[in-house]
Amino acid sequence: MSWYLVFSPLIIEHLLLGSMVLAEARQARRQWQLLQHDETELRFQALVLLMTKVHAVLWHIAMMITTLLLPCHLAGVEGAALGTSKLSVMGCFAPVWLYGVGSLIWAWSYR
Repeated sequence: MSWYLVFSPLIIEHLLLGSMVLAEARQARRQWQLLQHDETELRFQALVLLMTKVHAVLWHIAMMITTLLLPCHLAGVEGAALGTSKLSVMGCFAPVWLYGVGSLIWAWSYR
C-alpha cells in the first residue's frame, strides 16, 4: 500500500480546513479595512481576528506540506535497501519548525 494513500485523508483535511480558514481571513481583512478609520476598540479586535486567521492558514499550509513529506520519508525508509535516497525525519518536519520560528519572530515584532 502506498504511504500517500495512508496520508491522503490528512492531506485532504488540511486542504479543506485551510481553504475555510482562508475564506474567514479574507472576511476578517475586509472587516478590518472597513474599520480602518475607526478609533474604537473594534478596529483592534478586527486586527487580532485577522492575525489569528492568518496564523491558522499558515499552520494548515505547514501541516499540509509536512503530510506530503512524511510519505516520502516512509517510502524512502522502505526503499533504502534498494539504494534510493531518503528524506530525513527532521526534513519532514521543517515546515513546522519554520512556522514556529516565523510565529516567534512575528510575535516579537509586535512587542
